[in-house]
Amino acid sequence: MVRKPSALILALTCSGVFAVQLCVGAPVSGWTVATGGGTLTEPWPGAITYANATGGSALHAAVGPFTLGVGNYVTFSGFYTNTVNVNTYGMSTLLGNIQWRVGLFDNLGQGPTVYTGWRGYWLGNPVANASSGAPYERGTTGNYWSVSGASQLTPTTPATGSAITNNPTPSFGPAGTYAFSLTFTRLNATDLRISWSLINIQDQNGNPVSGVYEFIGSVVDSSVASWTINRAMVFPNGGAFTGTLYYDGLDITFVPEPGTLAFFAVALGALGARRKFKKNP
Repeated sequence: MVRKPSALILALTCSGVFAVQLCVGAPVSGWTVATGGGTLTEPWPGAITYANATGGSALHAAVGPFTLGVGNYVTFSGFYTNTVNVNTYGMSTLLGNIQWRVGLFDNLGQGPTVYTGWRGYWLGNPVANASSGAPYERGTTGNYWSVSGASQLTPTTPATGSAITNNPTPSFGPAGTYAFSLTFTRLNATDLRISWSLINIQDQNGNPVSGVYEFIGSVVDSSVASWTINRAMVFPNGGAFTGTLYYDGLDITFVPEPGTLAFFAVALGALGARRKFKKNP
């Protein structure tokens, strides 16, 4: 399991006295099981262990809320480690398939047990050379984690690598640790760019790997149902399993318009120069 310090995103994207005003980067915590049973624990902020699921398992956590203005972007990122239900080929016989999903949504202020009216997007993990995991937009009724009621954005982007090499059941992917990120950027009054990355970075034994599995792409949506984000989602599996899934480094970062950041950077520099001048008359 990879442990990523949650403060890293803050260090990379926020600096100076105005960091709290300009940029919000924090671990995603306070997860809830919407469906699927199992045992959910949070060993530290931004980390989840999820054991012995009883069915299709959808989890969610409150974030923000963040409302995207033109030039703003928000990123949900982290790692997940899958070592359960692994066959003799080192492949997951369940959790490496298309059922893994992450997403960001607006729940439209509905109650804590209402999951059918959310608006937003989720990302799956297609097998190599398939595009079925490209982002889906949740714009109509239906459970937030479901394909039903969601529409796939185009153009689609296939995954690459050797995820299905020597595997007699090619709909399954390799066990191990994956790094993921999902970013929404508001381009103008009507367009939202959704960018994503899902890369297998370790095998099931924790050894570094490269070129095994990659799913990277970007698409622009011009029919955005909501510019607000207040829920993060993970959908770990499509069925029951015995074992534990690990998530870590679950962070969400909101960055406002670059021009605003530049303005405050100049203001901060001027403030520093003024203080230095006062100390050295």
